[in-house]
Amino acid sequence: MGIKVGELIHAYKEVEEGVKFNNFDFKKLGIKVGELIHAYKEVEEGVKFRTEMTIKCEVPVIGKLVTWIATKTVMHEKKIRAWMQHNIEESGESEHFIPKLYNHAQSKPL
Repeated sequence: MGIKVGELIHAYKEVEEGVKFNNFDFKKLGIKVGELIHAYKEVEEGVKFRTEMTIKCEVPVIGKLVTWIATKTVMHEKKIRAWMQHNIEESGESEHFIPKLYNHAQSKPL
């Protein structure tokens, strides 16, 4: 029941003023089993960043079973801890590449 990169559904949205969310839905066989959210907000010091992962299937009748299977086989504790470490490392590198991306985007005409 592994989730392949091709099964990630990507959406970008703004849900409250100034907070932008980059959302990845985890789907297997067309059923949403979780999501990963990266939230960004401009603050006086720069940018505030938060990552949140939820593994939960809300499909009636089978949702709890699918969630249990997913947390035991796909996103078990060891993998979640590794994912948390990855996000800490990735976030720590943001200050090195975000200014370059921003400058590149600003240099292109609208």
